[in-house]
Amino acid sequence: MQSKFIRWYSIAFIILIGNTSAFTQNRNNAWMIGYNYTQQYPDIGISFQTGNFDTFSVYRNMQFFLTDASICDTTGNLLFYTNGIYLANKNHDSLMNTQDFNPGYETDYYGDIGLGQCQGAIILPVPDALDKYYCFSTSSEIITTNAGIDAEALELRYSMIDMTLDNGLGGIIEGFKKINVINDTLSRGTITACKHANGRDWWLLCHGYNDSSFYKLLITPEGIKGPYVQEIGIITSTYDQYVSARFSPDGSKYVWMENRDTLNFFDFDRCTGELSNPVMAITPAGDYVTTGSAISSNSTYFYVGSLFGIFQYDLLAADIPNSVAQVAQYDTAQL
Repeated sequence: MQSKFIRWYSIAFIILIGNTSAFTQNRNNAWMIGYNYTQQYPDIGISFQTGNFDTFSVYRNMQFFLTDASICDTTGNLLFYTNGIYLANKNHDSLMNTQDFNPGYETDYYGDIGLGQCQGAIILPVPDALDKYYCFSTSSEIITTNAGIDAEALELRYSMIDMTLDNGLGGIIEGFKKINVINDTLSRGTITACKHANGRDWWLLCHGYNDSSFYKLLITPEGIKGPYVQEIGIITSTYDQYVSARFSPDGSKYVWMENRDTLNFFDFDRCTGELSNPVMAITPAGDYVTTGSAISSNSTYFYVGSLFGIFQYDLLAADIPNSVAQVAQYDTAQL
């Protein structure tokens, strides 16, 4: 009999491990998570410093809703992190020059609780730069569409952090804050990245709003190239509050998930950045799908959590939609 704790712990873990595939060299060893409005008890973090999953307690000011990104040095020590509203250093104080780094209607709306976008920010090392990092992020603004009033991202922006500033605590470099690199209406969040086949550069992807466009940036030592746009796959819906996107650890697969029930599988070429072989599947959950999704460490299985279960898809199957198997089920047992 599964308890409520086991069920929510399992889905929460899927949400978390889905964010790890872009990094190596201990860069994702420390995660800050959780929401603690009263600050009457410690917050939670997750550590992989020993090579195993472990939790730790920490008192900090930053709270998280949906957006959550952090970065460690190559030995696994936390450098800084963000909830999409501001950035904090390893001492859990505001990073130097972080004010207004990701402005917008949604930033003001969520305020202290953290930005309400799944994958609304990502932190990447600048290739061949020892102490510099990019933090890519989106907020959103009120727009009017055929479906009515909505809040959507109108640009993707970045800030560059230099860890030699503020006596080694880091800070955003003057003149390199909230710089727009994509100016178009985008799906909220879904910012994800994959190492280029050369092992140095990065491919960063996000999706257009209510269309079939993928926007790509190539991040190199010489700077950010693009955006490049590829039209492929289905036209996404206007309901994109809890969408998510995942790269497999080996970079060969990419999955874009809509909030309610649609999964979109692609092959990915780490040399060219091209998506191919789109396959669409409808989850058999019979309820809304959560933001919980992940790809196994061997890049073979995709997992998605629904309100009442966890489903597995075989990414190497000839027929991915029909490879689905339910691997966990909430049986409504009480603690």
